Amino acid sequence: MEVSLSFLSELPLYATEKPYDIYREVPAGVPTSNCEFEEHHNIKVYDVRKIQSSFDLDSSGFKLLRAPSKIDVNSIDFKDRTSDSTMVYLRDTVNLVKEELGANRVLCFDWRLRKRTSPTASLSQQPHNLDYDRFEALETAKIVHADLGFELTQLSVWRPFVAVVQDNPIAFCDRRTVRREDLISVDKIHEDHWEEGLYMYDRPWHKWYWVSDQTSDEVTLFVTWDSKEGNTVACPPHVSFINPLAKTGYPARKSVEVRLMVFTWVGHNQAGGESFGEEIEK
Repeated sequence: MEVSLSFLSELPLYATEKPYDIYREVPAGVPTSNCEFEEHHNIKVYDVRKIQSSFDLDSSGFKLLRAPSKIDVNSIDFKDRTSDSTMVYLRDTVNLVKEELGANRVLCFDWRLRKRTSPTASLSQQPHNLDYDRFEALETAKIVHADLGFELTQLSVWRPFVAVVQDNPIAFCDRRTVRREDLISVDKIHEDHWEEGLYMYDRPWHKWYWVSDQTSDEVTLFVTWDSKEGNTVACPPHVSFINPLAKTGYPARKSVEVRLMVFTWVGHNQAGGESFGEEIEK
């Protein structure tokens, strides 16, 4: 399948001025971004279902997993951060990841509810820029990894709420095909904090994949940061796109992304290690 995706333009400006986005009020005359994007067409996107065994967290950086929720996801009140339904879903997600990865400790530190208002919005109306946030506490992560004998992975678990995703599915770029120079750092300034992300340039060697007809009984796991040495592109770049194969009358996509920190013992006798319970940190 061929689709259109939006990429950062390669402007000479970025040789002397770092790309930035500001998500807060600014004085009159101050631009809120110096980022320019351009739509690229005829990007080949391959269906994961036909070659699903080729993808896992250690290689491609993402993985599809069948994991029906124990509760109706549409009944969860994610806006109430302390509701019983929210806590049940988050604990189930923590347990799922802990079992799947054989981790010693899994902490949920954030979740994001995503809801589109219209399934007909075009790329020009609602740009989908390729980006991902880098783990902010890098020095802390290095200390944990080096001094305490842990590998630390930041992981997201994405689940759709609609029965079958037709509107704006997510495409993932296999991180094995991404070079560090294909990415450029961008500052993101929010009302109460700053973070650094990465935008992506289009390159002919990138390989893109999607999951056709993903259901609410399936989750996509993907790495966003990894403490292992040498893994300079930990997060597979990902983006939603207009689905040319979408059936008529489909609902707007709704989904939740749960963000986790996964700790795994390395180089130690695990039998004598501390046993961590599942935790939800708000």
